[in-house]
Amino acid sequence: MLSLKRTLHYVTVSILAVLLTLFAETTEAAFPIEAYGFIRATAIGASSAIDSFGNVDLSAPTKAAPSGTDSNLARNSFQFAQTRLGIKIPGESINGVVEVDFIDFAKATAGTKALPRLRLATVNYQLSSSQILEIGQDWDIFSPTKPFTFNPVGLYFNAGNSGFLRPQLKYKQDFDRIHWETGLGLAGSPGTSGVNNISSDGNLELNGLPSLSTSVTYKLTKSSFFGISAIAGRIRFNSESTSTFYGLNAFTELSLGAEGSLHAEAYYGDKLGNTGALTLAAASTPMALTETG
Repeated sequence: MLSLKRTLHYVTVSILAVLLTLFAETTEAAFPIEAYGFIRATAIGASSAIDSFGNVDLSAPTKAAPSGTDSNLARNSFQFAQTRLGIKIPGESINGVVEVDFIDFAKATAGTKALPRLRLATVNYQLSSSQILEIGQDWDIFSPTKPFTFNPVGLYFNAGNSGFLRPQLKYKQDFDRIHWETGLGLAGSPGTSGVNNISSDGNLELNGLPSLSTSVTYKLTKSSFFGISAIAGRIRFNSESTSTFYGLNAFTELSLGAEGSLHAEAYYGDKLGNTGALTLAAASTPMALTETG
């Protein structure tokens, strides 16, 4: 009986191995996927309280925390927060990307309770050698420059970076040294910063008009460029009140050779904080709320 059980276990494992091999070969032939990402193993400490997107913890520091109980005490943690995993599905005319990270800002040291969070999910259609149509959640067309940081989720929130992620439809085209992008996306709403995490539709979905954004980049070399970008749209505050928002941005990335590179941007806008951008001006009324950064 023991021999029979071992034989059955062996046969089961063998069949499973064969099925996995066949699946892998079929998948490789049909969808040659490419995985990427990083594991962020961190021992982190602070001499006083740190704010991570409105929570007093060390998961993704964005600014000093307001004064409160124990705010002046030193603290430390061991974390794998912000670990990232992505999959690219290449193709000649159609390709896609899915990317998640593992973090929950509301958990000080999440451990096994860290949540997968969707970052990128795009499908790209190659219209020609110089034209691409993309739909999905991707980086903003507005303010496309990204900073260098060991805090990739914090991403200099409240500290100079303004572009973030947005569900949108993009069109991209190259003209020799000039790269042009334009798109329609979710506009945003008061109090939600471009997302709606509750179970019913709100001002974000009832807005009725998408945002319009565009950018023009001039390529000096493969790793150096400068450009301008803009975004505009309408925000719905309630059934009787709406207001426009807008943003203008200039950006550059310059290669310094072996010394590294320089990333810089400047922007001006009205109510950008309501649209999902990483900016400060989030309005609660239709009145103008401008900022410069």
